[in-house]
Amino acid sequence: MTGRRTPDIDLRVLGPFEAEAAGVLLDPGGPRLRAMLALLAAYAGRPVSVPVFVSELWGPEPPPDAERTVRTYVSRLRRALAPATGLIGTRAPGYVLLAPESVDAVRFRRLAREGHTALADGAAEAGRERLTAALGLWRGTAYAEFDGIAALEAERTRLARVRLDAVQDRVDADLLAGLGGELVAELTDLTAAHSAHERLWGQLMTALYRAGRQADALETFRQARYELVENAGVEPSPALTDIQRRILAHDPRLLAAPRPGRASGTARPAQLPPVVPQFTGRQAELAALDAAAEQAGPAAVLAVCGTAGVGKTALVVHWAHRVAARFPDGQLYVNLQGFDPGRVLPAEEALRGFLTALGVAAEHQPDTLQTQVALYRSLTAEKRVLVVLDNARDAAHVRPLLPGGPGSSVAITSRDELVGLVARDGARRIALDVLGPWEAVELLRQLVGDRVAGPAELEDLAAHCARLPLALRVAAELVVRRGRVGLEDLADERRRLDLLEAGADDATAVRAVFSWSERHLPPAANRLFWLLGLHPGQDVDSEAVAVLAGTDAHGGRLLLDVLQGAHLVEASGTDRWTMHDLLRAFARERALQRLTEADRLSALKNLYEFYLSAALAAMDVVFPESVRWRRDDAGPDRPSPASAVAAKAWLDTERLTLVAITRTADGELAGYAVKLARAIDQYLSVGYHNADAFSVHRRALSAAERLGDPGGQARGLLELGRSHARSGAYGDADEHYRRALELFRRLGDRAGEARTLIALGHNEGRVRRYHDALASYGQALVLNREVGDRVQEAVALASIGQVQHSMGRHEDAVSCYRQAAAIYAETGQRVGQGRILNDLGNALQSYGRLQEAYDHHERALRILHDIGDRAAESIARTDLGRILSRWGRHTEALEHHRQAIAVFREIGDPVGETEVLVNLGIAYEDTGRHREAGEAHQQAQTLAAKLGDRRLECAALNGQGRAACAAGRSAEALSHHEQALAHARAIEDREQEARSLDGMAAAHARTGAATEAHRLWSAALPIYDDLCMPEAAEVRERLTSAGPE
Repeated sequence: MTGRRTPDIDLRVLGPFEAEAAGVLLDPGGPRLRAMLALLAAYAGRPVSVPVFVSELWGPEPPPDAERTVRTYVSRLRRALAPATGLIGTRAPGYVLLAPESVDAVRFRRLAREGHTALADGAAEAGRERLTAALGLWRGTAYAEFDGIAALEAERTRLARVRLDAVQDRVDADLLAGLGGELVAELTDLTAAHSAHERLWGQLMTALYRAGRQADALETFRQARYELVENAGVEPSPALTDIQRRILAHDPRLLAAPRPGRASGTARPAQLPPVVPQFTGRQAELAALDAAAEQAGPAAVLAVCGTAGVGKTALVVHWAHRVAARFPDGQLYVNLQGFDPGRVLPAEEALRGFLTALGVAAEHQPDTLQTQVALYRSLTAEKRVLVVLDNARDAAHVRPLLPGGPGSSVAITSRDELVGLVARDGARRIALDVLGPWEAVELLRQLVGDRVAGPAELEDLAAHCARLPLALRVAAELVVRRGRVGLEDLADERRRLDLLEAGADDATAVRAVFSWSERHLPPAANRLFWLLGLHPGQDVDSEAVAVLAGTDAHGGRLLLDVLQGAHLVEASGTDRWTMHDLLRAFARERALQRLTEADRLSALKNLYEFYLSAALAAMDVVFPESVRWRRDDAGPDRPSPASAVAAKAWLDTERLTLVAITRTADGELAGYAVKLARAIDQYLSVGYHNADAFSVHRRALSAAERLGDPGGQARGLLELGRSHARSGAYGDADEHYRRALELFRRLGDRAGEARTLIALGHNEGRVRRYHDALASYGQALVLNREVGDRVQEAVALASIGQVQHSMGRHEDAVSCYRQAAAIYAETGQRVGQGRILNDLGNALQSYGRLQEAYDHHERALRILHDIGDRAAESIARTDLGRILSRWGRHTEALEHHRQAIAVFREIGDPVGETEVLVNLGIAYEDTGRHREAGEAHQQAQTLAAKLGDRRLECAALNGQGRAACAAGRSAEALSHHEQALAHARAIEDREQEARSLDGMAAAHARTGAATEAHRLWSAALPIYDDLCMPEAAEVRERLTSAGPE
C-alpha cells in the first residue's frame, strides 16, 4: 500500500525522529544537523532557502558566518547519509530533499487522502485499508524533539489536524463495515480530547446505539450539546440533531449490517511497543524473518530463540513495525514474562487482554481457557492480524495464543528452543546469536560516539561484552557517564576478569558487565541496587525505596537517579520504578553474595514494616469503622493526612506488592504474612479481589500454624471461608467457619466469635436454612452488644432483616433495617449505610412503594460507588433496573442489569451473577422478549443449582415457567412451576411459593382448566395479601372476573 517509497532511505518524523538505510539507523549528527534534516523532510520535494535554515536554526540573532555554516552542515549531512546517495540536492534558493516518499509524513498524507477519496466514492473497504495503513505509520508525536523551531512546530500542528481527520474517516469506514460497541472506548477518549468536533460526537452516539446502549447514546447527545453551548456558544448542527432523532425513532438505518464474510465487530488493536533506539545490524536475521514469513505464507508462526539479553524483543519489534502494514486488522502484543523471577503471565490473562483489544467487552468474555481460545480463534479466523508473543516460557505457554484462520501471523521470542512448537505447529525457528563484530562495534559507536573511544578500544569492549546487546548498552552508558576514565576502568577490569572468566558463557559475561556498573556506583547506590533484587513486587515507589535504603526521601530519590543513570532501574510510571528481569536476578544474586544475612533481614523487616504501617494507615481512612478489628493498638484518635480517595488509590497501586509480601515473608519474617492479611482483609473483600484473598489468607493461615498463633489461624480460617462463599463453595465455607468459631471461642475472642457467627449465618441463609441463620445472627447480636461493637451490632440487625424479608416477614425486616440504619448513621459507617439503603429499597419494592424504593437504591448506588464496593453497587444497580421495568422504562432497565452482570462476571461473583440473570429475565419478560427471558432464567437456574442456592433456583424456575407459558408451552411451564413450588415450600420462601402458585394457575388458565386455575390463584392470594405484595390486586381481579367456582 505504501508504494512509491525509495528503498534507499526511510525518514521517520511521525514519532521519534529517525533515519534508516538498508535496515541500519543513521546518525545525522548533533541537534542542528538533525533539525536541518527535519526541515528538509518537512519541506519534502520543495527547496528550503539558506535564509530559512539560518532563521530556524539560530533564531533572530544568528552568528555572522551562519550562511557558510549552513553549507558546511549540508556537506556533513550528505556524508552522514552516504548510504542514500543523492538524497539532498542543490536547488535555488537552497537545498531540497529529492525523495519525498522517503518521509513517512508524506506517505501518511498520501494514504489518508486516498482513503478519504475512496470513502467518498463508496469504496469503503479500500478506504478503510488505506486509512489503517496511514495511521499505522504514527509512532508518537510528530517532530517532538524540535520545540522552538517554528516551521517544525507549525508542521507538527498541521499533521495533528490531518491525523484527526484521518481517524474520523477511519471511524466512518468502521461504521460502514458494521462496527459499533468496539469503537466506544476509542471515541470516548477522542470526544474528551476534542470536545468541539461534532463529527466525533455523532460517531460515538451511533456506536453506543449499535451496542444496545440507547440511553447512553442519548446522554452523549446531551453532553455534546452542553460542550458546544458552553465552549463554542453554538447549538448542535442539524446533522447531529438528526442522529438524535433517529436514535429516538429506532431508525434501522443506524444498525448497518456487517459486511458478508467478515466479523460483525472488528476492533483494530495497535499494541506494538516502540522500536528500540539505535537498533543496529541484524540484517541477516531480518532477512531470515522475511523469508520464513514468505515461505510459511500468511499463517506464519515465527519463533526467535536465544539467550537472555541477546536482543530478541528488539529484533522482533523492529521487524513487526516494518511489516505492520501487511496486517490491516491490527497488531497484538503481550509480554508473557516467561522467565520473570516473579510471576509468569498465564495464557488466560493474555487472552483476556487480546479479547479486550479485539473489542470483546469484559462481560462477554468466557471464563475458561478452552472457551477463551475458541472465541479468540473465531474472532481472528477471517482477519489479518500480527501477534507478537514476547518472552514465552515454552511451547505450551504460547499454543493457546495462536490465532485461527490463514491470514494471521505470529512472532514469538523465547529463551527456550520451542522444539514442540516447531514439530507440532510448524513454527519456523530463527536462532539469534550475539551481534557480529562489526554490528557490536557499530552499536557502541552510536551509543558512545567517536570522540571517547577509537575503533580498537570499541572492538575490545565489544569482545568482552560477548557482543551481547544488553551488556553493550550497559557498558556504553558507563562510558558515556565517565568518558575516558570509564573506558580505562573497564579495560583494567577486563584484564582482571580474564583469568576468572576462562571458558565463560554469555551469562557470565553479562554478570561481568553488570559488575562494572556497580563498581563505579557509590556504595549506597550499590547496596540499594542489591536490595531492590529482594523486593517482592514488580515495581516500587520512592518512599519504599528510601525505607529499603535506610535513608530519607531525598536521599532515596538521589540514589534512584544514580541507578537510573546507570540503566539499572527504569521508570514505570509516576514515581514508580522497575528493573529488567535479568538485572533483578543479578541484583538478588549480588544481595545474597555481598550482604550479610542480618543486613538483608533488617532491610526486609524495615520494608515489610513500612508496607504494613502504610496499609494500616490507608485502611483506617477507607474503613474507619473496623479499626479495632484490624489493630491491637487501636486508640480513640489516629489522624491521617491522606484523604479516603488517596488512601484507596494507594491500596489499589500497592495491592500486588502487599500480596507478594505475604507470599515471600518466611522464617523470622513470617509474622508479616499474618499481620498484612489482617490489615487488608476488608479491602480485598469489598473490592472483590477474590483470587488475591485466597492467596493471602492461605499463606497467612499457613504462617500462623507454623508460628503457633491461634488468633491468626482463626482469622485465616474466617477469611478463607468468606472467599469460598464468594465463589459459591458453601460447603467449604461452612467447614472453615466452624473451625474458626471453635478457635475464637477457645481464645475467648468474643468479637471474632461474633463476626464468624454472622459469616456462618450468611452461608446458612444462602442455602435457605433460614432458622439456622436467624439463630447464628441472634447469637452474634448478643455478643456484639456485650462487647460494645455498634457497627457489628448493625451488621447483625441488617442480616436478621434480610432473612425476615426472605421469609415474607416484611414489617419485621423493615424494623431491623431501620435499627441498623440508625447505628450506621451514628457511627458514620459508609459501607453499612449504602448496603442498608439497598435493603430498605428492596423492602419498599415488596410493598409497591416504588418511588421511595428508587430513591433508596439511588442513594445506595452513589455511596457504594464512592467507596469502591463494586459488588454491593451492582446489586443496587440491578435493583434499580427492577423498578425501571415496572415503570415501563425497559431500555434503561436492561442497561442497568447488563452493567451489573458485567461487574459480577469480572469480579467472579456467581451469586451476584445469578441474581442479576433472574432480574434480566424478568426485564425481558416485561418487553415481550420471551425467548431471551427463558434463556436468561435457564442460565440463572443452572448457576443456582450448581451453587446450591435454592431461593435463586426457585426464582429462576418460576421465570422459566412464565416464559414457557407466554410462548404457549403450558406443559413445560407447569413442570417448571411445580419444581419451584417444591423448593419454595422446603425452604419456607412464601414469596416464591405464591409466585409458583400464580404461575401454575396461569398455565392452567391458558389450557382452559379454569377450575384448577381458580383453585391455585385462591391459594396464592392470601400469601400475596399477607406479604402486602402488589400482585395481590392482580390476582384478586382475575378471581373476580372469573366469578365463583
